[in-house]
Amino acid sequence: MSYYARWSGNLKLKQKPSQDELSQIFSLITVDYYDESSLRIETSDMKKYDEAETEAMLEKLVPFIASGELDYTGEDEARWRYVFKDGRWEEEQGVIIYESELPVLKDKTRQENLINRIIDMLGEYARTEIDSDWTEIKEQLTNIMTEAKIFQ
Repeated sequence: MSYYARWSGNLKLKQKPSQDELSQIFSLITVDYYDESSLRIETSDMKKYDEAETEAMLEKLVPFIASGELDYTGEDEARWRYVFKDGRWEEEQGVIIYESELPVLKDKTRQENLINRIIDMLGEYARTEIDSDWTEIKEQLTNIMTEAKIFQ
């Protein structure tokens, strides 16, 4: 029995690849867009999913990748992603939480932890692409969470 999944994601390369390396990368994943100046790749596809094959493909990408993530949705709407951290891929399971199910965080420590997790998820992309003061970003996130009634 086959299981299909669709995915999309963004990858940032460590350095400008040679033509052979670029061909190797393009043979491993479906490339929707490649920005040579920022070394960013956007990818998406849908096909039969095999965990062992996917993890083998991800391992072949390791020498080229500085950061990135691939988000998957299975045919049964299961969600997971692979995130490139500390030189290796980590799998994370995901769930959708609808607006009416959002928790209200009254505890300031929990609010700060959530803000820090969001900033961590922005990861290297935000630290290299967004030239902004992190204090200002934290304030903006706090305002958004308060307006969304997540923080009280």
